[in-house]
Amino acid sequence: MKSNHSDKVFEGIDFQTTTLEKGDYENCKFRNCNFSGLALSEIVFVECEFTDCDFTLANLKNASFNDVAFKTCKQLGLRFDECKGLLLSFSFDSCTLNFSSFYKLKIKKTIFKACKLLEVRIHRN
Repeated sequence: MKSNHSDKVFEGIDFQTTTLEKGDYENCKFRNCNFSGLALSEIVFVECEFTDCDFTLANLKNASFNDVAFKTCKQLGLRFDECKGLLLSFSFDSCTLNFSSFYKLKIKKTIFKACKLLEVRIHRN
């Protein structure tokens, strides 16, 4: 069963030990949360903000990110190219995106401000 969350703040939650419900998250804020190693399949994030979160090796297959902002997040080894492509849009500010992939994504307007991008695969059209 999918759940809907809007205008909520999630702070200091370790989603490795607390379940992140599948569903839609709209205009939510996630602060200092741990998504490391999680499968985010079938979760939709719309106009959400992630600050100081850890997404290391999270599985993004079929996850949706629409107008999402990541700030000072650790995002190592992520396959953004496996996200749902429809309405895919995000921005990154002071994030570590090492060993991640954006291959063949149409992300011309994506902002990477003061980010670390070691061994990142980006193919811009």
